Amino acid sequence: MVDEHERFSRAVYRVDPSPINDAYDPYQPPQCAQPVPGQALIPVRLSPDYDVELPLWGDWPLDTRLPDDLRDRLASWQAEFSESFRNGVGWITRQAKEDWVAQADGLAGALRKVLDGKAQLEVDLWPVESA
Repeated sequence: MVDEHERFSRAVYRVDPSPINDAYDPYQPPQCAQPVPGQALIPVRLSPDYDVELPLWGDWPLDTRLPDDLRDRLASWQAEFSESFRNGVGWITRQAKEDWVAQADGLAGALRKVLDGKAQLEVDLWPVESA
């Protein structure tokens, strides 16, 4: 059986033949990898997860900088998830869940503008279905 999330699990660092270029890029989301030249981009997915910096997955377009303000908003949204959602338990309060969900559309809209014509954004709010 193929793991549906496997196609989004990518390296945190760009790997380059030259060790000098093998470095963390603050403008590329850490859970995203560089696209493979000659291959189509896979979608970028907005979805929270445990112990991550940003809730973004997939191949981030090479020529696309994640704006600082959007990066901060995404990091804050991810931190809010980490503080308010417990594995196996669910949301700590209904209000925490509602506040977190209320931010998703704005983040998705801002990401779609950044990715316009370069990648397709998928939104996966899997913890919304949890208690």
